[in-house]
Amino acid sequence: KRLFAKIMRMTAEAQAADMDELEIQTLPPARFLYSRPNTAPDKQTSDQQWWEIVSSFMRQTGAAGAVSIGSVIAKKDLQAGQFSRIDRLFMESDRRSGIVRPAGQYAILYHRGDFEELAGLYPDLLAQIRRRGFYPTSGAWEEYLVNELAAAQPQAYVTKITIAVCPMTQGSV
Repeated sequence: KRLFAKIMRMTAEAQAADMDELEIQTLPPARFLYSRPNTAPDKQTSDQQWWEIVSSFMRQTGAAGAVSIGSVIAKKDLQAGQFSRIDRLFMESDRRSGIVRPAGQYAILYHRGDFEELAGLYPDLLAQIRRRGFYPTSGAWEEYLVNELAAAQPQAYVTKITIAVCPMTQGSV
């Protein structure tokens, strides 16, 4: 029941979202469970590597499936332009365990399309954040709201990208 409710919530969020429109929102704290860091030296994560990390994470957390699992791109990889390298996976935690993503301002972008397109979105996304007078202070959380379990074609997938931001001030990076 909980998994079905999660799928319905994610689908409703995807349907209500403005695609490819950057929003700056204040979000409440959220508690996540994270996988172990990806220690592979590769500059990008292959599909096979991603699924191996997913399988390990599902065993670690007891997750019923990959539907509620997202990816994190580390801040250092965002800064280096390595947008195809997954640092770790995450999933929401309804338990008291996990790490809290703090409340604060976040840049949010929803994208409809194949997951293969995501890396190409980041240069413009980061530029838009700066044009709005903010700078990134974290890595990126990619939540796959609509994936192969809910859509027959990759062009119908919906991903939510969330990055913590702070307003630029004189002397900020």
